[in-house]
Amino acid sequence: MLKKILIPLTTLMFLFACQQGGADPGEIIEEQKNDPKATKLQCNEVMYFAGEYDELEWIEIELVQGEDIKDMAEKLMRLEKAVEFQFPAEPLKVNEKIVVTNDTNAFRARYPVADYPVRLFGPFEGRLDNAGELVDIKISGKGDASCQFSPEPPWPTLAAGYGHSLIYIDGDESRPESYGASVAQGGYPGLEKQVVESIGVLVNEIMPSGTATNPGWVEIYNPTKNSIDISGWELTESINVSGFNLPANTIVEAEGFLVIEEADWADNFYPPPNGGEVVLKQIVNGDWTGVTTGLSYPALAENQTAGVIELSDGNLSRSILKTATKGKANSEVFAGPIRISEFHYNPPEAYAEYMELVNASEEDVVLTNPWRIKGIAFTFDAADNYVVPPQGKLLMFRLDQAGSEENFRNMYNIPEDIICIPYESRLSNRGELITLIMPITHAGGGIGLSWSDVVNYSDRGFWPGEADGYGKALKRVDLHASGEDSKNWVAADPAPAQK
Repeated sequence: MLKKILIPLTTLMFLFACQQGGADPGEIIEEQKNDPKATKLQCNEVMYFAGEYDELEWIEIELVQGEDIKDMAEKLMRLEKAVEFQFPAEPLKVNEKIVVTNDTNAFRARYPVADYPVRLFGPFEGRLDNAGELVDIKISGKGDASCQFSPEPPWPTLAAGYGHSLIYIDGDESRPESYGASVAQGGYPGLEKQVVESIGVLVNEIMPSGTATNPGWVEIYNPTKNSIDISGWELTESINVSGFNLPANTIVEAEGFLVIEEADWADNFYPPPNGGEVVLKQIVNGDWTGVTTGLSYPALAENQTAGVIELSDGNLSRSILKTATKGKANSEVFAGPIRISEFHYNPPEAYAEYMELVNASEEDVVLTNPWRIKGIAFTFDAADNYVVPPQGKLLMFRLDQAGSEENFRNMYNIPEDIICIPYESRLSNRGELITLIMPITHAGGGIGLSWSDVVNYSDRGFWPGEADGYGKALKRVDLHASGEDSKNWVAADPAPAQK
């Protein structure tokens, strides 16, 4: 049966240009993205967690490139994902900053017009989750922006309940190293920004305490060209608890590693095997400066470590490692049995977003609670036991775009034996972190939640641009390599669950 397909005019023009000129699609897309006349929005600053009893939230947005927007409502400018807001029929000039808040009266009481002469909008619907979330700033055509945030290290700690805002610096908006905390409490809505500087070292790898065979250890790495004195700094499993103060003359040499053993910290510090945080707090003259570095990690199995991996594009990934590499460069990433092999995050209008999961192990895997997918806010129901055989596939699809499972199957000619499961959330067109979470027996003997796979995609940088609204899906090159690395993905015709 023939099916009518509605393809946006911009996509048709793009395909026609490729056919006529024989041009490479990726080159055309890159030219479009680098066009100084192209509309480009940016999320500059977010106050998502001012304090435990402080409910004021706000987001600063700027039109950093392109032409003035004459009517934001006509341009369908809006906020999605974490919060919802439709901008009114008002103009927005290039390089103009605006703020959207959950409470306009509370915002103006704290940030009076005389000191903060920024145009204010609101209230938005929903709340910015203190545990971390993503906000999409959408507009018709190209020019979308996004902002991801989290209180977990290595994200800036001062922005997580200490009264400071989170400020975008540069780079991929889904990466913690692209942000800093404001120097001043309250942040700088509508004003020039000042960001707290990084402390230079990284918590690079950890072996948790409480395992059956291995004493714990923490590895610190100094990527800079100068040695860094971390004497007196505090190693702890949470910002809000005391820990182990490093002794005098604790130096991390330039581009060097320093390993701190469990025997050194005794009972003052305990990174548990069922997941948590390792935080290194900068201490000066006995006081915490408010600056930290750290590593969040899931439940780890016996002999597993978690650590930092540098990706091909220079971004950093915090991952479970394939092998422990104490005191030296980290190993490749570990991946669990179920992995994301293909997904379509920005399909043409007549199609639906989807995610293809594959069982890369040699045994059946049963997907049931507490298996979940962070990024689309989906938890498998305990009443459902989806059995995925070795090399078998399962599809997740966005329900509001497909309408029904039958429609989704017809869209992509899905084989009858493939399980298709709807979800009600949506993937960001700008990119975000997707984590496939699974239960394991951790190194301490109990049950904990770990990572089966992690993907952190983007519509910028080295990620294939043809997947960003031009009809292509992202297809994984190597199931055993990192899902966060752009070189491990290619743009391909959508073929969910096809042989």
